[in-house]
Amino acid sequence: MSSSHLFSKSIRILLICFALLSCKPTSERTAINLISKSIEAHGGSVRWENVESLTFAKETRLYQADSSLENELFQEIEIRFQPNWEIRMSWEKDSIRNKALFDGKRIRYWLGENEIQNADFLKSKKRDLDAAGYVMTKPFDLLEGEKQLEYLGLKRLPDGKEYESVQVIDGLPETGNLDVWVYYFDPSDSRLMAYSVKTSDHTSLVMNGDFELFEGLLFPKSRISYRLQENGQIEYLRAEYRYADFNVKLRKTP
Repeated sequence: MSSSHLFSKSIRILLICFALLSCKPTSERTAINLISKSIEAHGGSVRWENVESLTFAKETRLYQADSSLENELFQEIEIRFQPNWEIRMSWEKDSIRNKALFDGKRIRYWLGENEIQNADFLKSKKRDLDAAGYVMTKPFDLLEGEKQLEYLGLKRLPDGKEYESVQVIDGLPETGNLDVWVYYFDPSDSRLMAYSVKTSDHTSLVMNGDFELFEGLLFPKSRISYRLQENGQIEYLRAEYRYADFNVKLRKTP
């Protein structure tokens, strides 16, 4: 894609954002503006829209409330964005290869050579795939879909630093399936540094560590997840994540 084409496409996107902002409440306009700056800080919407697939390795360590290690997992993940959304994960546990795939229509799971058909089990694995895809597409897709956005101002996190914050309510009210997320951005450069999510039984805070640049896009190399008390203070370290071997495949253009 030529630099002139990228520039003209960027101008069109900016004009669309300006038109949308002009009829939004002040808090929502501020939220949209902050998210737009964050998208640019992470590489820009034009580059992101040109990504065909993203593959990476993920190491997860889960901890109990007493700090003991609950589980350790090494996964290979591929997310395809074009021509259709697709995500797959594979990992080895107890010397058996596990594979999960969602092709945009159905979830499939293999334990070794055996395909699992249990509906409840597949539903739980679909949630795992959704979570893996959800967090890796941020901040790029925060302005997509029917989300309720509200700028919350500067918030101090348990690391002692202040971040600009945006509440994002994602889901359909009529189904009762609403997720309330808060995203925290570095005030100096708008990078996405953390996010929290409140569920029915707990609140989690996930903080990004260091970043790495691939094909002009900024991805996290590490994350730490905490369970929070009701007052917002850290209850205990829940998980550590490390990411490696990123490979970004770009869409072929004429």
